[in-house]
Amino acid sequence: MPECHSTNDLALQLCQKKEWFEGTLVITHNQTAGRGQRGNTWIAEVGKNLTFSLLLKPTFLSGQEQFYLSVFVSLGIRDYVTEHTDQKVHIKWPNDILAGEKKMAGILIENQIAGNNLIGSVIGIGLNINQQHFGIDSPTSLSLLTGKDYNLSDELETLLQKLERRYLQLKERKFTVLMDDYLKELYRLNENKQ
Repeated sequence: MPECHSTNDLALQLCQKKEWFEGTLVITHNQTAGRGQRGNTWIAEVGKNLTFSLLLKPTFLSGQEQFYLSVFVSLGIRDYVTEHTDQKVHIKWPNDILAGEKKMAGILIENQIAGNNLIGSVIGIGLNINQQHFGIDSPTSLSLLTGKDYNLSDELETLLQKLERRYLQLKERKFTVLMDDYLKELYRLNENKQ
């Protein structure tokens, strides 16, 4: 979509109509009302970042296992970012990816559950790629970290490959591998308190 309020909202509409297949991607260059956790908004400069929603059918997971969706997505984004920069990249629970101490990506996962089973998941991702100015000090972008400009289509393809690799680990029920990797990269976990 050239422009939309929220890719997650559009993706959820597709889910309700059952007019989609696993791996459907809803993407926009201008998300005017992007949503984050707990009612927060995701603000992105037009045409500078990746703002999209990925539709999956993780029917192999029970409702109690849905946290692993957050795990695989966080790791996939982290894998992507670390390939581009030497900056330390962390996962900040529940839904952020940090480069250094600055937010670079946000995740919003909305699941459809029937009984005890997941039947559909909408995974919204906002990833700062080429944006240079944010109006506040806390975010960063790949361009700010590296001093380069990036082709969004190429970066999307690379990111989706990283996400697919982690999703296949999830499908293979490699929960221990995923959780070990996740906990190693969790922001401030086991830091000494002074």
